[in-house]
Amino acid sequence: KAPTSVEDRSETEASSSPTVLKLYPLAIRDACPKRKYKSRQRGQAVAVAVAPDGSSERGGTVSSSEQKDSSSANNKSDDTSRKQQQQKNKKPPRDWSVDNGDGIIEPFPTLYWLTDPRLRMLISKLEISDDSNVKSVETKIASNPDYLASMERAHRQYGQARWELLTEQDKKAVTERGWDGAVGIERGVSGIRNARGVKCLHAHAAHYLAGGTDNIVGRWTIDAVGDMLQEKMGRTVNTTE
Repeated sequence: KAPTSVEDRSETEASSSPTVLKLYPLAIRDACPKRKYKSRQRGQAVAVAVAPDGSSERGGTVSSSEQKDSSSANNKSDDTSRKQQQQKNKKPPRDWSVDNGDGIIEPFPTLYWLTDPRLRMLISKLEISDDSNVKSVETKIASNPDYLASMERAHRQYGQARWELLTEQDKKAVTERGWDGAVGIERGVSGIRNARGVKCLHAHAAHYLAGGTDNIVGRWTIDAVGDMLQEKMGRTVNTTE
């Protein structure tokens, strides 16, 4: 059946598109031009004389250049040893540029992305509702040990699946750059660390629809959407009658 209205076309396009996309844990964003900051103007420092008994006496002022000259000899050896230690412990820069320099690679902890526009809209309504918002769902998780255990399993599965999706080369790069805290196994749905937290109903619904059956938050969300649609259909039937 060919679509005969704008609403029909939108429903046809939605039905032909995937509901959930599986994303790679590394994303490329546009490279922003480096910001230039004006160097701070150095003022004068107050000279303090320390007596043998430990007391101090505030004296006159010395300029920054004088202060620099007096301490340069002591700092030189410290700088040398610091540079040697930094070279020894050198890690790749956290900013990971693509080959052409037009983008920056960053960790992206969200593995499953909800794409259906109508479903996204309905879940957004849930997030601002009185009984299905993020806070009320977190309270519900905390009310039952079985709920919490189920979400702990869901977060572990999510983190494991995300880590296994990375290539061995990218796993090494992630570890070297210290990005384990964003896309490591210990991070769950959309990077959540605490199983009692929810953060975003869309992310949990996407995980559930992608096969994360332990994600009861996702199941509750999809069930609530179904209730919303049934209620809407019921009102429509009553109106037409």
